[in-house]
Amino acid sequence: MGYEAHVLSQFPRDPLPSNSYYRLDVLASFFSTIRRTYNNHDLTTANIIFERHLSSCQLPKSSTFLYVDGPSPEEKRHTQELREARRVHALERAEACMSDMEDIFGRGGRLRKSHFRKLIKHIDGSFYWSLDARRSLSQFLRDQGWNIVECPSEADIAIAKDCTANDIVISGDSDSLIYASIRTIWRPLARGGYLVYDVQVLLKQLEMSRAALTVLGIVCRNDYSSNITRMGVSTNYSIIQPLNDTDPGAILQAYMAHEEVACKHPSKTHFNAAYTIFVLQEFTVAGPSVPPQTFNQEDATQDPSQRPVALEDIFYG
Repeated sequence: MGYEAHVLSQFPRDPLPSNSYYRLDVLASFFSTIRRTYNNHDLTTANIIFERHLSSCQLPKSSTFLYVDGPSPEEKRHTQELREARRVHALERAEACMSDMEDIFGRGGRLRKSHFRKLIKHIDGSFYWSLDARRSLSQFLRDQGWNIVECPSEADIAIAKDCTANDIVISGDSDSLIYASIRTIWRPLARGGYLVYDVQVLLKQLEMSRAALTVLGIVCRNDYSSNITRMGVSTNYSIIQPLNDTDPGAILQAYMAHEEVACKHPSKTHFNAAYTIFVLQEFTVAGPSVPPQTFNQEDATQDPSQRPVALEDIFYG
């Protein structure tokens, strides 16, 4: 079921057709750059450095919209609580590393590169890009002539609402594939290239409808719901692929009624949050106790065999 994306080594020079745009999720596209920049510099300097990096990507300002995440929605509460716990744990580990290094130095010992690498790893794991930092960058980029969309919540929701058939979405978040309005996704690579995902080609290869792919994404692990126990991508695909209904709600109902799913007695509301986000493109404004929005870089880099199944496994399976 693997899908081989086309590799684009550099940004194309040819302009997009009229009324077509690049829609870029800032945090999901440049997480590593943002973390490195805002961890090591004051806010003003970090904004300047990031804008230079953005300019080096050769994105055309006139036809590019940059989407900056707002607060996380209520539907993402569980995921954000898990990520916040990981950040707290990483910060505790970083503090422990610093204490150990102080002890070694105090005893006249030698601090090695491995000590610093370990410390940096934990500091990176505790990183959070604050809402104030996002607002500051948004205003700075706007002053530099960029088209900025400050989103009321998740950037991918706003992108999906704005996206038209000929637009290109630039994002490192595989959840973008779930939205029916998105047809082309460019996933940024480390050295300036992109992996190009053509959803229409993917659908032909998988022999399934767009609505079915949306539901497949809903019932696999995503930011809003987890897959049902022991229901992996391949099993979910085998159930959903034959369902040719154009209504995602009807396909989801048929999936829940399938004997392999029904025998596990899942809650009728198990996928409500994901359906609300990906199909209705609606969200609930979160209360103050919901942890802030982050991009899940750990999930993006973790060994697929060591994490729950997700729609992105289609591309690497």
